[in-house]
Amino acid sequence: MTGTRKLQSFLFLACVFIAIGAQASTINANSCSATDVQAAINQTSTGDTVNVPGGSCTWNTVVTLSSSQQITLNGGGATITWGSSGGLSVTPGTSTNTYVTNFTFNGSFTNGDCPIGFYTSTSPLTQTFRFYNNTLNGGNPSSPGTFICVNGNGPGLFDHNSFSTSHGADEMLHVLGLGSGNGDGWLDVVPPGGPNMIFLENNTFSCSGSTIASAIESYYGSRTVLRYNTFTNAQIDQHGGGGIGARWWEVYNNNFPDGAPICMRAGSGVIYSNTGSGNIFMLQENGTYPAAYQDGRGQNETLDPAYVWLNGGTPLQLNTTGCATPEPNMVELNRDVYNASTGTSLPGTCSVNQAFWNTSSNTLYRCTSANTWTQYYQPYTYPHPLAQGNLPSPPSNLIATPQ
Repeated sequence: MTGTRKLQSFLFLACVFIAIGAQASTINANSCSATDVQAAINQTSTGDTVNVPGGSCTWNTVVTLSSSQQITLNGGGATITWGSSGGLSVTPGTSTNTYVTNFTFNGSFTNGDCPIGFYTSTSPLTQTFRFYNNTLNGGNPSSPGTFICVNGNGPGLFDHNSFSTSHGADEMLHVLGLGSGNGDGWLDVVPPGGPNMIFLENNTFSCSGSTIASAIESYYGSRTVLRYNTFTNAQIDQHGGGGIGARWWEVYNNNFPDGAPICMRAGSGVIYSNTGSGNIFMLQENGTYPAAYQDGRGQNETLDPAYVWLNGGTPLQLNTTGCATPEPNMVELNRDVYNASTGTSLPGTCSVNQAFWNTSSNTLYRCTSANTWTQYYQPYTYPHPLAQGNLPSPPSNLIATPQ
């Protein structure tokens, strides 16, 4: 390369890094108060960072990140306690990711309300939000409390957070899909292992109370991936019960040290390689077969069996009282749910809807016609791409040496 070309390359890179730097600014909030944090947010442009200077504050108003404020909100270790009208409302935008990190949030709201709300959209598709390295303490309200509500079907990522409560009836995170009364989440194709879902990975959920809490409750056509989390006295619950149920779920590589249950009351998906897990309940609470949105149903509520394999704890419990009261005979093995076989090479024969997990390639195959295997599922990239670190900083020691 000639000296002129090297100089041109250097100048081009320098311009790129200057442009990147010019596009992102850091705004320091004066304190952790809701007023000061909102004032800092209101000064931002897409890609900026708001740094909160730690401290302890009670928020009595809602701090809002709108779709035009696609930024990083860094709490700097601040402890926020919810007042009766306080909250954090986040609406991701369509051009870049939104991040919330390094906060401790104390308290919960009762009667299904949530102090923290995320509002996503698939049309147009919002960019993935990330909520990470936060601590959430529910306290002990007199009625069951909720910490976070997610509206829409993502995409979004919750990772490396700690959720804890001493109130056994708490429901820590609600994934609300498209909302009560909206069945559109059951009309489209959900690619197994796809990116446009709500991901929960590497979080801890714990309840110190004498009765079990719900770590996550999903509804209304939602699709959720739960992986590499720890659930202590805290269960997973995917809702049906006659309403518009959860649509799709992937539950794998989680740890249930005290045998908290997995409760599947709607939709379909995969449950595998969980350790220490207790009962895996699959049931339908009312209706006659096939009931609306029941286990083992997919797009347009047609048959789309769920698959289960390589879990610890107790095997599948079908139509069994545990997390709800079931109607009898509504979920059947080898119709609505299958135990997938495992190994390193596909069997030579199969029957329709049987499944095989290739342990060497981490791929689930489904039998689509007699003796015909078709690749059905591979887990999405782990760690999630947003959890794999930021882009490297531009080099600071470039030297142009014409030759």
